[in-house]
Amino acid sequence: MGATAQRWLDPKTPLLVAWGAFVGAAAFAPTGWWPLAFVALVPLWTLALKEQPTRGAWCGFSYGVGFFGASLYFLIETLRVHGYMPLPLAASTYLLLVFYLALYPMLSTALIGYVAKVSPALALFVAPFAWTGFEWLRGEVIIGFPWGDLPMALWRLRPALALAPIVGVGGVRLLMASICVAGVYLSLPPKKRSETRQVLALPLIALALFFVLPTLIDSNSKVLGEGSAAIIQGNIPQSEKWLPGMRQETLKRYRELSVEASVSMPPDFLLWPETAMPSNIPTGSKGRRFVEGLARATRSAIVFGAPANVYKDGGIKESRNSVYSVTKEGEFLSRFDKVRLVPFGEYVPFERYLPFVKKMSSAAGNFRPGEGFFSLPLADARGGWRVGPLICFESLFPAFSTEQARGGANILTVVTNDSWFGDSSAPSRHLAYSAWRAAENGLWLLRAANTGISAIFNERGELLEATSLNETTFLRGAVEYRASDGLLQGTLRPWLELASLLLAILALFGILRLRRAGRGG
Repeated sequence: MGATAQRWLDPKTPLLVAWGAFVGAAAFAPTGWWPLAFVALVPLWTLALKEQPTRGAWCGFSYGVGFFGASLYFLIETLRVHGYMPLPLAASTYLLLVFYLALYPMLSTALIGYVAKVSPALALFVAPFAWTGFEWLRGEVIIGFPWGDLPMALWRLRPALALAPIVGVGGVRLLMASICVAGVYLSLPPKKRSETRQVLALPLIALALFFVLPTLIDSNSKVLGEGSAAIIQGNIPQSEKWLPGMRQETLKRYRELSVEASVSMPPDFLLWPETAMPSNIPTGSKGRRFVEGLARATRSAIVFGAPANVYKDGGIKESRNSVYSVTKEGEFLSRFDKVRLVPFGEYVPFERYLPFVKKMSSAAGNFRPGEGFFSLPLADARGGWRVGPLICFESLFPAFSTEQARGGANILTVVTNDSWFGDSSAPSRHLAYSAWRAAENGLWLLRAANTGISAIFNERGELLEATSLNETTFLRGAVEYRASDGLLQGTLRPWLELASLLLAILALFGILRLRRAGRGG
């Protein structure tokens, strides 16, 4: 207890919390001070070289608390208002998630600190790989939560997106972290700089690759055809979405917007947001007949979100968060069930140990995941276009959009309901992930959000058109249908991230063996 108190009283702790919070708040949309992402890790790694490894780990945790605290501040209000949690419990759940996520910068910083005790130069070389590997791990293990990945700050920076189809977001993360090494080097005293001069090769190589690699490697998808699509933004407030009295108003709003978007010329398909339909739509239901009739009236296929009930062996009912595809003739073709659910929003992680969360939040614990990723056809005929759906949280994971691309998707779609987050920064930050998913796979991407931000991205991840928050509207535009197998990043990115983690761990074990051997000698 005494040691912990001393760490909190150490003036470096509040400074790192403040720096992490500043980066977490300002580097990303909507503020968009993206240069901060290239220096975000400099204070942290500078301290890791000076402090004992245990204190370095505490520095990493402190930075993480500030960073994720600022990045996820909106969750308190979301849990309180929509999860029906009392403020103390909402704040406690938020802090529990922040403290958990802060463990990952803590682990990477501790690793750097241990290596630095033997070789500061090697520690600086290992640092970008440690950061890249542990950030990848954060999105893969336990609850898998990659929100706040530093490359998301660069979603409008053309050189960064040009790298996306080659090395993916993981490769860009490695290059960014490598450039940070230059800042750490410059912050060292002159004697230390002379001892570690060789590490400057790392940021110089990274900077060169950042701009040269896209000119050396051609990683483009193939254009198959052109068409048009319309995104419907119904703008149904979360507080009203599931009220029985709002059902008819919801259907009326989607009907009017869909008809208006199809007046001049029917688009290839209409895209509605996540759970746009306010109820399940079993065969023969009024909701199902509504969609069938609207598809025929607009002469457009419809891709839309709705909850679904799935009956497993033994008659056990499971609720799914789903996306349906309906042909322009009104025929229901296929259904995709959300595979990666939102922790605390659609399920409670470790609910055996957190029963109070499930009891307090009626919004949690309702859904079960689908079986896998596959694209949805727009027409009941061979040779028709296929859309690759991602539902809300799934757009945070690069592997999922790559699976859709490899599964034959000609265009990606993200359907989401960001009304959970109100007027916070979360909808703008969530939008950035769609730019990366489009650029990584060389596919156009359409994003339909219930209250915004809905958007159209081209195959380079460039934002072509977007709606505003809390706007009842539609967005119509020309699109391209392309063929992509995930491009080079689909093969290279997973190995880059895994190899980065393994390289950092191997360096740590090598250093620990050397230290033990030195003590034994």
